[in-house]
Amino acid sequence: MGYEIYISPQDNKNSTSLDSVVNALNAAGLSATVRPDNFGHWVTFSGFESALNLEVKDGVVSGGGMKLSGTDGPLLLDKIVETFHGLNWSIGDDEGELE
Repeated sequence: MGYEIYISPQDNKNSTSLDSVVNALNAAGLSATVRPDNFGHWVTFSGFESALNLEVKDGVVSGGGMKLSGTDGPLLLDKIVETFHGLNWSIGDDEGELE
């Protein structure tokens, strides 16, 4: 069973490029790869089953979501939360903001 998280910028006036997001994820040691398709820009992580789906327009990320695989340990979620907080983004689930 998966676990849904939602990602959005804290300040809609700030723009974060897709490259900046991927670079931040890679700097966190997640070995991220982007695969765009008709449904978004999928960011996959080496060694994990879960994938992050980002909404991107003109190279700028406006939000996203992720269904975490039950086989992925807490390390992936911890690093994603830390990375997006570092970019001044909110990350949460149905119960609220993740710390």
